[in-house]
Amino acid sequence: MEPLCITWSLNRPMVCSDYPIHLDSLVAWALVDEARENGVEDCFSVIENLPLEKTADNIWKASVLIRYPASSIQVTSMTKPFNVYMEDAGVFYETKIKRFTPGSGKFKAFDLRVASQWQEKVVAWCIGEKGRLKELLSRIQNLGKLSRNNFGQIISLEITKDIEAKQLWELRTTPLSLEAPPKKGFARAMRVCRPPYWDKTKFEPCQTPVDPEKIARINCKHNLARGSQYALLKA
Repeated sequence: MEPLCITWSLNRPMVCSDYPIHLDSLVAWALVDEARENGVEDCFSVIENLPLEKTADNIWKASVLIRYPASSIQVTSMTKPFNVYMEDAGVFYETKIKRFTPGSGKFKAFDLRVASQWQEKVVAWCIGEKGRLKELLSRIQNLGKLSRNNFGQIISLEITKDIEAKQLWELRTTPLSLEAPPKKGFARAMRVCRPPYWDKTKFEPCQTPVDPEKIARINCKHNLARGSQYALLKA
């Protein structure tokens, strides 16, 4: 295991989200995908053995993804058909239209607004096995939401040794007792601290970074220097 910096370059804007993306969640997804491909029966059991180092309380030493924006936030208008199945009548209505219609019934459709942002790069830090992480993360083609619409498309992945990862992996959600105060730049919350992060039954008291991008800019000068001019202006 060694301290690593993982850098993605994208050629499509990434959808904005209020919730951070943890690096270990991406590694867990890739490991499950590999297990399914190899016909492993209990494929979800593999997430107990990620190629990452753990803390004493079983938290993976992997940060959230830090974004270096190359533009302001932009809003994309999208439509979604309104499909409904009327069980009592045994009828399925499906909207074929390609534009938003503020009508009702089977002619109704949704008008969606998607906020996204171009990124100079996306970075994360961890303590892990470089070769194995490269193999697993290469399975991921997009970062963020709406990958089915090709948002956050990845064009390159680079993993390098970085001594600063020994501290910067801590930019993540970690458990926190109700008596202890959160660290500077962190806030108390109820979140999931280990993959799978979608399992809301695993909520527990924790501390989570309020603005991880700002903390990274303050504590990682060489990565800031490689950032976009937009990111430098916003720092």
